[in-house]
Amino acid sequence: MIAFAGCILAFIGGCAPTTDRVIGPSIATIDAPDISVLEKATELLAQAALSDQPDSIILDAASLMASAGDIAQSAKVLMGINPNNLSDSAFIEYSLLGIELDLILANWAQAAARFEADRFIFLSATFDRELRLRTLSLQADANFALGNFEQSLLTSIQLAQLFNRQSDVRDVHNKIWRQLNELSYEFLQQGKNHQNSQLAGWLQLAELCRKYQSSQQAQIQQYNSWQLRWKTHPAARVPPQLFSNDFTYTTPARSGRLAAAAKRPI
Repeated sequence: MIAFAGCILAFIGGCAPTTDRVIGPSIATIDAPDISVLEKATELLAQAALSDQPDSIILDAASLMASAGDIAQSAKVLMGINPNNLSDSAFIEYSLLGIELDLILANWAQAAARFEADRFIFLSATFDRELRLRTLSLQADANFALGNFEQSLLTSIQLAQLFNRQSDVRDVHNKIWRQLNELSYEFLQQGKNHQNSQLAGWLQLAELCRKYQSSQQAQIQQYNSWQLRWKTHPAARVPPQLFSNDFTYTTPARSGRLAAAAKRPI
């Protein structure tokens, strides 16, 4: 737990952007809000208006709105909460929900500020496994959005190590691979001498495949060669979806486009 609190502090140390490039995190949103859930949230807000201690009730309403897909309204409702009136567990949920909403709404600096709150840092030492996983995932997203690409990738690597199920590890590896594909070739070249062996392996793999962007089949061949050299690397044991055995490669049509049937990563 203490080590995890240190991770929060590490995030704070790296929250200043290292580049002018800003990229949004891969967070899924719902296209059509769930009306029935929104009605329940409205009922809670009416209940909060009559309560002497409305903040926790408002938090429940904001959470429901977010789960129903009404992100903007959820963020607006969350602003009406006085976090000083929340219990520790409610404050944690308030902070994490706020971070999730900020990332979706591109409020990068505000998301980072929530990680820096003294109370959040103090309580992070008490987080159970699920809260640690959720927080690390959000830290990775926030760092990537702020341009702290190296710290984001290192956090995702740490996150993958905490999962037991292969499907969960693959979800994180898919996310790492998507992000690597958004970064510059110059950034990927850091893999030649990077002191973190796991990140070095990822960077070298991405650099190899970058040369064959027009051919998924060629990328898979590059992965197979890389895997022979990096047999103990997490991505060699649990490859991203593109390189896994259950990925189906489709021969390019006359238009030259490639098609593939693969699971959509979370």
